Amino acid sequence: MLHPASATDVHVLANGRKATARFSYGTGMALRFTSSGKTTDVSSANIKRTVVGAGELGVCLSSPQRILPGSVNPVESILLSRPLAAAPDAWDSLLAWCAGFSGSVDYSTTSFLTTACERTRVQIGCASSPIVVWTGNTCTAVDDLTAVVLQRTTGGMSTYDAHIIPCRGSVVTVDMLPHGTLSVWAEVFGADCVVNAGADPVRVGDIQHAQFVPSVRDYIMGIHAQTECASSCEESSEWNGDESSESESSESSESSEMYESSESS
Repeated sequence: MLHPASATDVHVLANGRKATARFSYGTGMALRFTSSGKTTDVSSANIKRTVVGAGELGVCLSSPQRILPGSVNPVESILLSRPLAAAPDAWDSLLAWCAGFSGSVDYSTTSFLTTACERTRVQIGCASSPIVVWTGNTCTAVDDLTAVVLQRTTGGMSTYDAHIIPCRGSVVTVDMLPHGTLSVWAEVFGADCVVNAGADPVRVGDIQHAQFVPSVRDYIMGIHAQTECASSCEESSEWNGDESSESESSESSESSEMYESSESS
């Protein structure tokens, strides 16, 4: 495999902060933040994947790491954005460096599914490529898809939610996608892989457990059948209880009247 090119002194926005980046195959990535002058090093061994977007680059990490100076929270990805005044050649050298990593994908021309609040963007690519979810400062790539469970797809709502379930790793949920994008999932992954759960949300615990069942579709539909049965039984029980109560009340009233009539006689 060819070694990625080196890229030095590239001006970027790293998770929203101004920084100067240096990249090399042997050491990985060094981000020197402008405001504090501090440098954060990310080794090549901790870079799991790079995703090229439109004027941005997602660096997915193998292990969470603290990136921003002063922050105590480790992150699972770094979002590098191209400043408006960035030199084209410098940014291109960065992209060349990223392309050398195993599993790197170029989604710079792939269309987005954008949530109603416009805070999250989803790139599906093709069935054999990862699903990439972008937020303001994160990039998540989901490989080895098990199923996608769609909820709130009926009932008068204008948006729905997608639970993206991989074979391994965390389930990724994207809320408030426009209903006009519903058909895209089955078109890319096939109807067998996409489960339409209907109007009601699926419990978080059930979604997490769905990752480990033989058939996600059978599991989710089974939950719905149990819920409908329980609801039907509850309504039937309430109806029978009311009828019984009215009947008992009527019988008690009739008995009381007969008793009073007998005593008066």
